[in-house]
Amino acid sequence: MLKIKRLLLILLLLFSGLLLACKPKEKVDDKLYHLTYILNGQEYSNVEVKSSDEIVLEEIEERNGIVFLGWFEDASYTMPFKSKTISSDTTIYGKYIEGYYRVSFYTDCDIEIPQMIVAKGTILENIPTLSKEGYEFLGWYRDEKGKAPFRIDIEPVNSKLNLYAIWKIEEEKILHINFRSLNEGIWASKDDIYIDYYTYFYNFLKEHTSCDLSRTSLEDFLRDGKTWAINGKSDMYHFGDRYGRYYLKSMKGGTLAEQPETTFLGYCYKNGKFIDLINHLEEFFAYWRTDEGYTGSSSDPNNEGNDFYVEPWASMVDTAKFFFFTSETLNTKYSWFNSERVKYALDHIPNVLIGLENYNVVFGEELDLSDAKVEGYHLTFYLDKEQTIEITKLNEAQTSCDECDSIDVYVKIEKEGN
Repeated sequence: MLKIKRLLLILLLLFSGLLLACKPKEKVDDKLYHLTYILNGQEYSNVEVKSSDEIVLEEIEERNGIVFLGWFEDASYTMPFKSKTISSDTTIYGKYIEGYYRVSFYTDCDIEIPQMIVAKGTILENIPTLSKEGYEFLGWYRDEKGKAPFRIDIEPVNSKLNLYAIWKIEEEKILHINFRSLNEGIWASKDDIYIDYYTYFYNFLKEHTSCDLSRTSLEDFLRDGKTWAINGKSDMYHFGDRYGRYYLKSMKGGTLAEQPETTFLGYCYKNGKFIDLINHLEEFFAYWRTDEGYTGSSSDPNNEGNDFYVEPWASMVDTAKFFFFTSETLNTKYSWFNSERVKYALDHIPNVLIGLENYNVVFGEELDLSDAKVEGYHLTFYLDKEQTIEITKLNEAQTSCDECDSIDVYVKIEKEGN
């Protein structure tokens, strides 16, 4: 009996030991500490944090034009705060800056471009050249679909930007969509047209001609194209001297469709770009030359001075004048020149729809035309001028031929709210 009691006692002691061993240990140093946030020199918040808790830093909302740089260990903002826990009362320092914007790059290739924080009005520089095997880089865009181009070399940053690199497969056939307005009285901004037209001209000169632009940036080119006099040459003659021979081929009585692809105008025609604008320039040139008295004068014995395709130099000069002058500024240089149709042509450019220009789609893919928009207007799309075939989407079957590299889509424009 005594032996049984001793055995039971031993078992009870062992079981008690097991219970003690399974009891969780109390946290020895689970103390409360103050975590103080100082934002731009002012106390932002003060919270109590357990030493065992992982810190979740306060988030600072960024607004357009205000960039938060982060939380730092020091008031000089040199050492980012990275601690997961604290073991004493701790102060951290945050900083935000005004008048700056974040620019994020989505390259869709092996090259990563770090996020930038730049001042308002900055033009981005030293952006790496992107490459991707089997693809052609089309440029930077504000949207993932490649509908809103961003001219990275000349456009200033005036808002938060997400920039997307847009690519096309090199083997894919690209179909150019040429939008043609069915309206009278819809005028595009001349400044917007100028940038698009001369940027396209600049890229054509660099990529398809022997013209040496190694010392002329796009920014310089755009500036020179609207400068009255350079190096002592006035009346836009400098632009005609340098670029006229690339602009068009001399062809008395010629037409845009007859221009060779080796000229800028022929290249535009081949690719379905700026055709309405070029037709307007032909008309403007004829008005100007006729109404100033040059056509039919002693300096024009053959009476062909108003033929846009006779003299490349003259056409280039007058194109520069077209973008330089408005109806209001024309008489500051030519006080005697009072042609109403020239003045009207200077300010009214029909059927050039910036925002619908340079629209491309991979041949064989369906194009949703709801993505094509002009702010403030409702657009209706047709495959014919007679407006009998309305479309909302464009597919391969509607492009009429497998060999086509461009197609005209006609647009009826109605002001919203009417």
